[in-house]
Amino acid sequence: MPSASARRSPHQGQQPIIFPLPIAAQVMARTRFSPPTPLCGECPSPSEALALLEAAVARDKVDMVELSGPGDPLATPETTLTAARLVRERWPHLPIALRTLGYGAARLAGELAAAGVSYVELAVDAVHADVYEKIYAWIRPGLKTLPIRQAAELLVREQRHAVSALKFREVEMVVVTTLYPGINEHQLARIASAMQVLGADAMAVLPYEAEAGAEVALPESGRQKKPGELAKTRIALPLVRPLLGQRPEDSTAAPALEAVSGAERTRVAVASSQGRFVDLHLGQAESFLIFDRDSEGRPQQLERRPAPPPGGGELRWQNLATTLSDCFAVVVAAAGHTPRRLLARQNLRVVIADRPLNDMVCALFAEP
Repeated sequence: MPSASARRSPHQGQQPIIFPLPIAAQVMARTRFSPPTPLCGECPSPSEALALLEAAVARDKVDMVELSGPGDPLATPETTLTAARLVRERWPHLPIALRTLGYGAARLAGELAAAGVSYVELAVDAVHADVYEKIYAWIRPGLKTLPIRQAAELLVREQRHAVSALKFREVEMVVVTTLYPGINEHQLARIASAMQVLGADAMAVLPYEAEAGAEVALPESGRQKKPGELAKTRIALPLVRPLLGQRPEDSTAAPALEAVSGAERTRVAVASSQGRFVDLHLGQAESFLIFDRDSEGRPQQLERRPAPPPGGGELRWQNLATTLSDCFAVVVAAAGHTPRRLLARQNLRVVIADRPLNDMVCALFAEP
């Protein structure tokens, strides 16, 4: 096994091209700020998922494979390990990654590392059970839902053990923290310090976004911490962008866009920081690349168009729909339920990226 110093971090250099392999059907938990979801989604079998990856590798350059949801990869560990071993066997040098809540990670650390998992994002929003009680509506680490206090106490222990065990196996560990206004936004430094002592390599911070149908909606104010504010906070870990994330259940399929009204909607907007990869959350994008077809029907970049400023709640998404009124789709790395719903009302489809930027734009323009 290569040493930690010899292994190249996926955060070094350019944004890696990550292929999401949807093999995790079982949902492990739900926050109070998310709408009700089924305990189990639908996923292809590991062999079917491998066929999807085979096609992607043949078509594109793939730098990393993400063992993804709709559920948590460690809720069904045998399926996850089988998928990782199949990838490892077919592509020995292709890094494998996953994002997880962390239940069972310490117990499975050796098997995960041996199967080829070299990068893990651990969703850590607290280091105390009483905070997790405020965040989660329910947690189901096994075959039954535990009382929330018991589950929260167990989650704190499991996440601590997960960091130590996976780092012992030389797996790169990035802590991903979502900031919930009034609940954990003032505990960021405490979370980072606790995880740094256990061996975590870095931290990624995500903003809270309200979702329609949620049990609880937090106030608009203080929802997002800007990068400058985070930089002023004394955080013990380096701050990085999250590489992984939950995607829709059909994320490996080509986007099937519904017909949109208005013949003037001929363009596609893309959230990209450098113009090569789709690497920005809808709420984080300060501008969008605008593509149209050239005279031969090929994608052509026209401009970089500023996005409406942050804040303003639903009005922001109405302004974005106006800004992108000539576009039938906007391609992003991730997006909350509320902006997707509001933009859909304006005939603007939000597409979650599952391929390189050029391929995504070509696929959208190829739709009838």
